[in-house]
Amino acid sequence: MCSSDLDHVLLVIESGTWTAADSFVKKLRPYAELVDAPRGKKATVFDMTREMERSRPEAVLRSLADLFADGQHPLQLMGGILWFWQKNGPRLPGAQYQEGLRLLQEADLNIKRSRINPEYAVEILVMRLTGLLG
Repeated sequence: MCSSDLDHVLLVIESGTWTAADSFVKKLRPYAELVDAPRGKKATVFDMTREMERSRPEAVLRSLADLFADGQHPLQLMGGILWFWQKNGPRLPGAQYQEGLRLLQEADLNIKRSRINPEYAVEILVMRLTGLLG
């Protein structure tokens, strides 16, 4: 595959050590847009929901990974995600809002019944909700 075969590739490199001068990065530049994902302050569930609202899935996943790395349990995050969804409800079409509520319920059941890894359940949830907002 050559670069002309691709419409667009976004590659998020989550590392505190890469620079534009790295040989690996130089080889990737012709084929992908590279985004540095620096780590700064600790992420909060509200940082993540702001990124959901902006329809920035790569930033949502970065924030979620930071939350999990900081020891946040998926059920702790569900409260903030539910609050965010209820806050945005009046701005969404009814069917879209209801679908989000259904997704929240599904994730909650998946976590509590151990159907899938709880972190995966929240990851799937935030990506689906981001898609509904976008």
